[in-house]
Amino acid sequence: MDKIIVGIDISKKKFDACMFFPSGKALIQMFNNNSKGFSALLKWFDQKKVNPFCVAMEATGCYGEDLAHLLFNEGYKVLIINPAQIKYFGKSKLSRAKTDKKDALLIAEFASTHPNLKPWVPLTASQEKLKNLYRHLDRLKADRAQLLNRLESNRDEDVKKLSTDQLQFVSNQIQELEGKIRTQIKFDPDLKKKADLLLTIPGVGEALCWGILAEIPDFERFMSAKQLAAFVRLNPSVCESGSSVRSRGGISKTGSSFLRKLFYLPGMSAMRCNPVIKKFADTLRANGKKGKVVVIACMRKLLHVIYGVMIKKQPFIG
Repeated sequence: MDKIIVGIDISKKKFDACMFFPSGKALIQMFNNNSKGFSALLKWFDQKKVNPFCVAMEATGCYGEDLAHLLFNEGYKVLIINPAQIKYFGKSKLSRAKTDKKDALLIAEFASTHPNLKPWVPLTASQEKLKNLYRHLDRLKADRAQLLNRLESNRDEDVKKLSTDQLQFVSNQIQELEGKIRTQIKFDPDLKKKADLLLTIPGVGEALCWGILAEIPDFERFMSAKQLAAFVRLNPSVCESGSSVRSRGGISKTGSSFLRKLFYLPGMSAMRCNPVIKKFADTLRANGKKGKVVVIACMRKLLHVIYGVMIKKQPFIG
């Protein structure tokens, strides 16, 4: 790629920006991760008389969202890259040092050598709302599980009463949030249409449906079901070399662990009630597969079914 790329390594309070030129020259500057720092970054572009072809940064959750939105609104092509890709790219270059400046340069180099990366597009206001509601619901469910464990282990009556009151409060909030999520989906035509399609698939209930809508708002950005499986961390990991190395395989852990955990119970359910998944599971067992190997394969198969339904925009037909 013969265009100027800017790589950004971002953290909570500051970020390092690397202006990477086709010649290999790199200019690096540090900025505060706030509105003043964002303005200073744009001013830096003007001072250097540079209009970057794209700005690339790692997916770092909330730390980079404000900057990504600002750059997108300013008309820049923004790339949000999986940190695992940057990590393995650095290893391929035999990079030993790890500093913020080095990481910014590495991100810029990665973007310059991968010209087919899809640009980042921000969520709609409705999608953003659903994502925030759903993630808060997930946190509250985790809190409820912790409170239940404490309630079982505590013997003091006063502590048990306080824990019971707290548990009731959290349960009421969970119920309220679930109502808000249903309303959010019901009154958004696009979300409602997608939810209706997802719920035609045996094994997909409300919990998985909400998680998919919150975390995978756009199925079109995945070129295949295998690519989606990699994003959800349900792609197989194989370890084979020559004629002697045959390690036990597993699943890759370079995608979204948040999504992966959502598929366990639905995958188990689909093995019983979804004719496609049930037949698939029976075939695996007949071939000698057992236990978690079958469950994980069925989780992945369910994801493939979901991908087909959402891409074709047609209800599930068993």
